[in-house]
Amino acid sequence: MAEDLRALEELDQIAGDLLRELSATGRRGMVRKIGIELRRDQAKRIADQKNPDGTPYTPRKKKLQARRTLHAIKFLYPAHGSGQPRLVLMKSWAYMGRRTIIGFDTQSGGERTFDRTKIIRYLPLEPGEDNRGSGRMKKLTVKQRAMFKKIRGPRFMRVKVSPDLLEVGFSGKVAQIANSHQQGKDHHPVRELIGFSQANRETVLDIVMRHFEG
Repeated sequence: MAEDLRALEELDQIAGDLLRELSATGRRGMVRKIGIELRRDQAKRIADQKNPDGTPYTPRKKKLQARRTLHAIKFLYPAHGSGQPRLVLMKSWAYMGRRTIIGFDTQSGGERTFDRTKIIRYLPLEPGEDNRGSGRMKKLTVKQRAMFKKIRGPRFMRVKVSPDLLEVGFSGKVAQIANSHQQGKDHHPVRELIGFSQANRETVLDIVMRHFEG
């Protein structure tokens, strides 16, 4: 292990010397290439829900378990929660806590959530409005439950480069959210979204060495 670390340190020095031989334009192009590859590595690690050291993210707190029902339900409900009454027919649904109903709304063609206190009136079921052939509530897979799905893509994870600087990270409101997890603030456990691992270091060295070998 010690010999491997010494070899990597020597490669660090060699890579640094090689980069200094490039022109400013050449260094900028090399740094951008490195940044894009590092962003890809960071995104994959976040998708795997792991910190840079390989430990798993602290999972979300478990939400209330849905208490599923077997019968259909029909009622009038304010459109968008406060608009004109609209018909809701759910053939696959469940209670979430005391106030919330979640289920497959046949009228809108998708899974929706309703506040029971806002239901205007329950309606009787017509013939055929039962559970046969109804839409089903889907059980989320591990990937669907994964945290940070939206922000790990290139739209939010940015690469900034100059001949002598590389930054991979977030900006604006997304940066605030990411930082609260990165630093373990606002009651969040520490989940490192951005970090430089040994594997990242080897990736950088490999890109530099292949460029000059080619």
